[in-house]
Amino acid sequence: MKQKWYQTTIAKGILIIAEHAFLLIMVCCFMCLMSYPVLRSEMFSGTHAEKYEDTKTFADQVLHTGQGISSALGRREVFETDGAYDPEKIINVGNYNQGESTDAENPGSLSYRLGDLVSWGKTAGSGSEEQDSYEDNIVVCRRADGTYHYYYYSEFQELIQNGDLSFVMASDESGMTQEDILLSLKERTFSTEGTETFKGVQDKDNRILYVDCWNYDGYWCKEEYKTVEGKSILEVANEDEAWNGHLSDAFDTVESAVLSIYWEVDQYRSILESYQEGDTNFTYLYVDQTAKQIISNREEYQMGEDLETTLNKIRESGKYAIIYPRLADFETNMKNVNAEEWRSTLQVQGNDDAYVFALSVDTSYPVQDSFYTESQLYEEYGGRAVWVFAAGGAALLLFVLGLVILTAGAGYNRRDEELHLMAFDHWKTEISACLIFLAWFVPVILVGTNISVSSVVSYDEYGNMIQTGGSQIGPYISTGNMIMIGLLALYTCALFLTGYLSLVRRIKAKILWKNSLIRSLGHFLKTIFRNMHIVWKRILIFAVIVLFHWMAFFSYGNIFFFGLMVLAEILVFIYLIRDAIGKHKIQKGIEQIAGGQVDYKIDIAGLSEEQKDIAENINSIGEGLDRALEKSIKSERLKTDLITNVSHDIKTPL
Repeated sequence: MKQKWYQTTIAKGILIIAEHAFLLIMVCCFMCLMSYPVLRSEMFSGTHAEKYEDTKTFADQVLHTGQGISSALGRREVFETDGAYDPEKIINVGNYNQGESTDAENPGSLSYRLGDLVSWGKTAGSGSEEQDSYEDNIVVCRRADGTYHYYYYSEFQELIQNGDLSFVMASDESGMTQEDILLSLKERTFSTEGTETFKGVQDKDNRILYVDCWNYDGYWCKEEYKTVEGKSILEVANEDEAWNGHLSDAFDTVESAVLSIYWEVDQYRSILESYQEGDTNFTYLYVDQTAKQIISNREEYQMGEDLETTLNKIRESGKYAIIYPRLADFETNMKNVNAEEWRSTLQVQGNDDAYVFALSVDTSYPVQDSFYTESQLYEEYGGRAVWVFAAGGAALLLFVLGLVILTAGAGYNRRDEELHLMAFDHWKTEISACLIFLAWFVPVILVGTNISVSSVVSYDEYGNMIQTGGSQIGPYISTGNMIMIGLLALYTCALFLTGYLSLVRRIKAKILWKNSLIRSLGHFLKTIFRNMHIVWKRILIFAVIVLFHWMAFFSYGNIFFFGLMVLAEILVFIYLIRDAIGKHKIQKGIEQIAGGQVDYKIDIAGLSEEQKDIAENINSIGEGLDRALEKSIKSERLKTDLITNVSHDIKTPL
């Protein structure tokens, strides 16, 4: 017999160890690429630049930063006065939500100071209360002409108690007092539907002001600030015909504007503050040629010198992009730039026709900002990307090759050419798969959730640095985390090879399906149908048990109880079926032996221990009867022979 080297125990052991090493290398390479986004981006884009400023990531960072700047510049008209943030600026919330500006001479009834809206938004953003938890509520009163007047309950209660207002009842026999109605309004349960006793609300001169009243059930929110005229939203709705009857819309309009303005002001201020001169290598210049306005984070560029001279300085400062309304005028010295995308993305709201928007990064990096940090990282680790990727790819190929060789040698050894299975291979297929998966999944989830891998820096959608890895310059993977990732990789490889090679041996031995739970279940169901005339009573009993169990579950609803219940049902069902079949086998054996077939043997395969004992005893009875019968026949034969011999002896002398 010619020995195949990959079937030897030594070769298999070496290959299994090598597979673990290859997977560990792959995981380490993958984590390096994932922990440093620039490497990943460059490798997946199929390019490799010598310097960070020539990478696609650099261009994207400039673009995202420019997006933040353009968004902030578009908000200047709304939030600034004379080029400075103005908390006293008046905002008409209705116009704001529709993207329109506020008329300074006629701001509108729902107008607030910008600073009040921002403070209100901060309170609302921290978590607003539910309406039902407010101490106050709103009472709606309807006039005869169909218009409405709104009161906060505390205000309405005071007017009733002071006698300025009172409820009009059809008669004193109704049994409902002023206090009863106020209490119902406070508890939000008052209703005039279906009653003829309530006639309205009158003033102290007994004039009917309102023909009906009820608790307001629309949307509303707690007011933190008054309008610029010092009015509440209810007062605005009472006085302004546009909002009368639309109180819910008024509250919704105000709250939407509050939340939106708070977020936009925060973004607008943080972006412009993040890119002040001296804090960044990034420069922006926006020139509104219609309004003759220059906006930049560089003081020298705001001095009003010749535009072309300023642009030349920007061109000489490092990497730049200059955006004009016409796409043909777009210019940049950066790589990986889509001019059309940049022009459409970097539009400043409100000016589409006459502008110049220039962005640049001083690539000498005099300021240690996010651009500097990424440049240092790329200089240190960027050149390793190709080698890391190559090492990971080579490890992957070798891992696959080793897997192929292990597949060919699985189940064979040097002693013979027979296929040898391990004890684990005889376990039910589905049970083996589930055990392998659970043995991997549970530890990985428990340990993996405590592992954190991130870049030293990450940026928000505007290019602002939002996370740092401290003073460390390099992809942030702590030693402890790297060790845990490596151990998980080795553990995963061990379980994978255990399950995979067992699967291969099962396929080679043709027992994958034969040893399957699904196949066993199929045979079991087939046995049930064949013996339905025997087991139908037990199936009926089982159905009743299941019905009552489900009734118990839906009345209780505990998932753990449900799991135990289902398991118990399955076990009871299997027991009932096997018990019925076993009893039938015993009954048939008894009938055969009683009918004279004393050599009949009951098949004990598949019987329970108790039934097996009974069957063996019955088989023993049959054997005893057979021996007794044989002994009796032999005795009768001896008697016959004796009589014959005696008779012969008597006749002989005669």
